[in-house]
Amino acid sequence: MDRTSRGGRAVTNPRACVALAALGVVCARDPIPCVSPVGIGDLAVTEVRGRQADAGDPLGQWVEVCNPTAARLPLAGGVLSFARLDGSGERQVLVRDRALAVDPGGCAVLGLFFGAGGATTADDAGDADAAPDGTVPPLPPYADHDFSDQWDLASGLYDAAVLEVRACGRVVDRVVYRDLPDRGTWSLDGRVGPDDEANDDEARWCVDAGEPDQGSPGTPGERNRECGAPGN
Repeated sequence: MDRTSRGGRAVTNPRACVALAALGVVCARDPIPCVSPVGIGDLAVTEVRGRQADAGDPLGQWVEVCNPTAARLPLAGGVLSFARLDGSGERQVLVRDRALAVDPGGCAVLGLFFGAGGATTADDAGDADAAPDGTVPPLPPYADHDFSDQWDLASGLYDAAVLEVRACGRVVDRVVYRDLPDRGTWSLDGRVGPDDEANDDEARWCVDAGEPDQGSPGTPGERNRECGAPGN
């Protein structure tokens, strides 16, 4: 059971934890020990979806991280770090799901899903018929981990940032994105495949605005489209 601390009182409602995050209150929880065997280059960022022009967008803001190795890699205790391009405003989110892992050749999608649909609190984001005990709605089928309780939902992901994936204090991958699209995703060329060196080359990234009739969802958890393909 999640617990948050505010004014010396424990809050056990998980939806309240998300709502307090929007006010800048950090949730107090048991620490997640880092026992990750993930090495430098074992994970690679391949796609980022930011705040969309459609204020009612239901698909969330997220980061896709893929595993190009032949081993199953745990993500528990790992960190996503976002900093503005000038190095200021660093924000870190911790992967708290102890069971979350990425299969060989697979990807994990981590992001802000309570903030989908323009919501800025858990109550806004939840279904009208949410259970009285604060049970949260299920994640979208492509989402593996939600960090809405560690983020200011009103601001969303940075439009431009230095993004690092860290495991046990080690920087596993680092990418720079300068202008997230407000329709679709910033996507690594599908011809490249997940690679921590290839994704350093900004020329290998492009906007994936495909399937506008479906909200330009990108390709979360799937192989990216090739840059220059229709819609990109």
